[in-house]
Amino acid sequence: MNASGSGEPGTLPGLYVHIPFCSARCAYCDFTSFAGRDDLMDAYGEALDAELAASAERWGLFGTVFVGGGTPSVLGAERLAALVASLARRADLSRCTEFTIEMNPESVDDALAEAVAGAVGAVRPGILRVSLGAQSFDDGVLRTAGRVHTAGQIAAAVSRLRRSGVRNLSVDLMLGLPGQSPVCLVRDVSAALALEPEHLSFYALTVDPATPLGRAGYEPDPDLQTDMYECLVDMLGEKGYIRYEISNAARPGHECRHNLGYWRYRPYAGFGCAAVSFDGKSRTTCVSDLDEY
Repeated sequence: MNASGSGEPGTLPGLYVHIPFCSARCAYCDFTSFAGRDDLMDAYGEALDAELAASAERWGLFGTVFVGGGTPSVLGAERLAALVASLARRADLSRCTEFTIEMNPESVDDALAEAVAGAVGAVRPGILRVSLGAQSFDDGVLRTAGRVHTAGQIAAAVSRLRRSGVRNLSVDLMLGLPGQSPVCLVRDVSAALALEPEHLSFYALTVDPATPLGRAGYEPDPDLQTDMYECLVDMLGEKGYIRYEISNAARPGHECRHNLGYWRYRPYAGFGCAAVSFDGKSRTTCVSDLDEY
């Protein structure tokens, strides 16, 4: 199978890699992620490399890469750089125009920022994009949501990433977290804008019954979330950000190319525990049990 299409960067399939490890599971998280399983990180990297070796080549050229989770940055500098090298070795990234890695503020230190910038820069210069999971800049809201970083760590992470050469940064925010008032949301957006990211994502919280928030009976107020959303979009528009999807806005030219591929039903290859692939006709999902993978 070769899903490379016309060979133009905007038509090439995307490559998604799932890193299921986290330092802690957030109170709202229903993704395939595992805390306290650091002992499996090296074995997971080996299994992922074997999966890439077995099937990445058949997809042909890739236009974008997205390393998500979980929390990829919890791997640390050495493992994350090794993952990038594995992808470059096993997949054809010669036409790749965007290489996104999700990170959480608490796990971004100087060594990681520099290692990732160097590793992705060796693949192709100028393609690194970092998606930073801030969610809120209110320490009380962050604690209630089960986040393990502080507002101060968000700014520190951005500073480290910028010093390492990251020129395409996205910041994630959430709407409707416990304790997050409209005033708090305005502060969150203002703090995010002060960091001058090229892109912002903003997601209305949904609560799965099986999560800690769900078991506690928390339900966000949809009317309040709508008001927050409209306020946020107005604030971003005033600063020149263009909303190009319901939960994403960017400075012109900094839209997430990988996600645009999803929304336009382009093929994508998923590697790693619970990763999904789409060949243009049907979807397949990798095993979600970490030990089995």
